[in-house]
Amino acid sequence: MDISDLSGKKIAVTGATGFIGSRLVETLLLNKVDCKISVLIRNYSSLAHLARFDSIDYTFGNIDDNEVIDKFVKDADYVVHLAYDPSSQKTNINSIRNLSESCIKYEKKLIHTSTISVYEPLTVKMITEETEYDGSIFEYGKRKRLIEEEVLRYVEKGLDAVILQPTIVYGPYSGPWTDRTCYQLLTGTVVLPDGGSGICNPVYVYDVVRAIICALLTPKSNSVRFLISGPDSVTWGKYYNAFEKILGTSSVINKNVKDIKNSQFNPVKSLRLILGDPKRAFSWEPMKSFLQSIKYKIPGKYRTLIKNIYGSYQKIAPKPIYMPNKQMLLLLTTNSVVDISRSQKELGYNPQYTFEDGMKKTAGYIKWAFPKSFDIQ
Repeated sequence: MDISDLSGKKIAVTGATGFIGSRLVETLLLNKVDCKISVLIRNYSSLAHLARFDSIDYTFGNIDDNEVIDKFVKDADYVVHLAYDPSSQKTNINSIRNLSESCIKYEKKLIHTSTISVYEPLTVKMITEETEYDGSIFEYGKRKRLIEEEVLRYVEKGLDAVILQPTIVYGPYSGPWTDRTCYQLLTGTVVLPDGGSGICNPVYVYDVVRAIICALLTPKSNSVRFLISGPDSVTWGKYYNAFEKILGTSSVINKNVKDIKNSQFNPVKSLRLILGDPKRAFSWEPMKSFLQSIKYKIPGKYRTLIKNIYGSYQKIAPKPIYMPNKQMLLLLTTNSVVDISRSQKELGYNPQYTFEDGMKKTAGYIKWAFPKSFDIQ
């Protein structure tokens, strides 16, 4: 992979202010690749990570606005789609349709970033792009799968597209797999099933960026879907232990799966879990999807009020016990290993960061974002 081959190209990026999108833009600009970056922005408040770069072209508008997307795609050489709206699947579907139609119209290549969650629950020994999809009992995976199916429908109409399916993406600013992990370890007790012996398939965020760049540079391949993971699999016990070593905590306890399931259905134990972590009460479907759908419709001042009330409650609440819910329990107990041979063969993807290497890189961020003297409450 020679990143300099992108010189002179214009890359349009949706979701550029997010976790992976920001890292992609930074990688291209900090490596002084002589390319143009165009990003789609809904509001100025999300520009903190990118505002330091004065060479970015901004398009303001909604991602499901056909006219905005048509203009956004027209002058680009490549389109990288990283945006996802958890509050509206209608927006997600309209967005991918608009992007696909414009890419076909102007003969542009589309890189769509999806997730390994489209294969959940992970029940087979080896996960490949041909692993059968069971209809998904989890809403997030179901939604992402439907978006993938839209891309595949347009591929049949002539769209040049690549679908990337990253695994457990950790690293600086990773909300679910770094920030939340650290927060839970610092504020409560984290319960792992069966000694943390389940298999975790981690990938450092800059290896995901590498995969996106490989997809941009690779001529049209025979395949569309590509799993993206790191060079090694680790146990979930090792995953959490790596964070504990950096944070200096001893917050992980082990329980067998049967006891965890009993806790989920025991009213007294469930109440204790909810008192320590009230957000747990809203983690079940369909309540979770409903709350996500209204989250961004609540006026800012009321969202701030809710956060303040929650913060005040945490100061008097019992220490949280972070017990895995149904989806997390299945993930923590899987023995599935991800096969990335297709990505290696067809995209030239070669992950550079072992889990140990990635955590060494992440350690500096963790110490900055979660200093021991910082009042996490």
